[in-house]
Amino acid sequence: MKSIFFTLLFIMFAVNQVAAAEISGTYVRAEHGANGKIVSKSVYLNVPHVVLRVTGAPDGFCLMRQSEDSEEVLCTGGKIIGKTLLPGAYTVFPSPPINKHKESVSVYTQPVTPHHKTN
Repeated sequence: MKSIFFTLLFIMFAVNQVAAAEISGTYVRAEHGANGKIVSKSVYLNVPHVVLRVTGAPDGFCLMRQSEDSEEVLCTGGKIIGKTLLPGAYTVFPSPPINKHKESVSVYTQPVTPHHKTN
């Protein structure tokens, strides 16, 4: 019985290692110049991932990474396809156009495979 449990545990861990990820965030502009609200759930990547596509945020976005020893912010106009993201906890938020009240962005990734080894 123990061997079945450990086999299932190993399979669940292995599936998590190869799972694609979606990092998404929304910015809602506040009224009268007050600070807006950012809604972005942190997504943890435990292995390097490559960015496959981005939806939303035509005016760009910022992707933030936190790890045990550092914090990085990458702001881009969308030219991130093919970039490798290192392991860490990621959040993202869009740069909304002036004339929009709300903007969302989603960054889709998958674990790096040998043919995706780029940065």
